[in-house]
Amino acid sequence: MVDGGWWLVVNCPPLSPPPPPLPPLIKAAAFGLFFGLALLVMQTALFFLLTPIAWVGFTTLFLRRWGRLAQLVGSLCLSVLVFAPWYRTNWLVILTSGKRATIDSAIAEHQAPINTIEAWTYYWRQLPSQVSLPLLLVPIFALLLYWGHIKEKRQ
Repeated sequence: MVDGGWWLVVNCPPLSPPPPPLPPLIKAAAFGLFFGLALLVMQTALFFLLTPIAWVGFTTLFLRRWGRLAQLVGSLCLSVLVFAPWYRTNWLVILTSGKRATIDSAIAEHQAPINTIEAWTYYWRQLPSQVSLPLLLVPIFALLLYWGHIKEKRQ
């Protein structure tokens, strides 16, 4: 059913003309609204969106597109208007939730503290038991072949 739907969307012509594109100010406002809502729902959304936001900001500064930079700043201000009332009331919850998620859970599960080498290499040590040998060796072999192919092209 899903495959058929995707086939129809990709291969069949639309029944009506496409709608006109949204103006940039509407897109910026929508981003600000949804970014603010994302931060209300899950504070870690900032970690996923910080790099693209910084990339857009630095690119617009470098290319001197002041209108785009104003849109970005305006959308970020709108997101602050969305999440600021809740954050102003619950700032202590935000600060302690990071501690509860890392330090307290490691203590409760009898794991190594986060500031040790053992904690930082935990998943590396778990890799052989999580992934079978063929699934581990095939990508490594493919990567070596790719690197050999790249070196061969350069010469």
